[in-house]
Amino acid sequence: YAFIAAGAVVTKDVPDYALMSGVPAKQTGWMSRHGQKLEFADDGTAVCPESKFKYSLVDSGGVGTVRCLDVGEDEQLPAEHRVGTKSYRQWSKKD
Repeated sequence: YAFIAAGAVVTKDVPDYALMSGVPAKQTGWMSRHGQKLEFADDGTAVCPESKFKYSLVDSGGVGTVRCLDVGEDEQLPAEHRVGTKSYRQWSKKD
């Protein structure tokens, strides 16, 4: 579940759910399984704006680890979450 920007050059291991960009690639954020940027609250939790799945960020010695709290890492997504419900244009509109 890592996301690598076009043109990025990955030179080391990438954490799950990390958003990587640049040359060499550096982590610039976190993404959900549905490709939505995650914004973590002070308590280390975030909610995907599309699926509403909850995620947890644990910082262990300066190395972040993100886990989905609603679906196990090796489990398939529930059928209702396997296909997106909104187009890119709907997500990209600024409120």
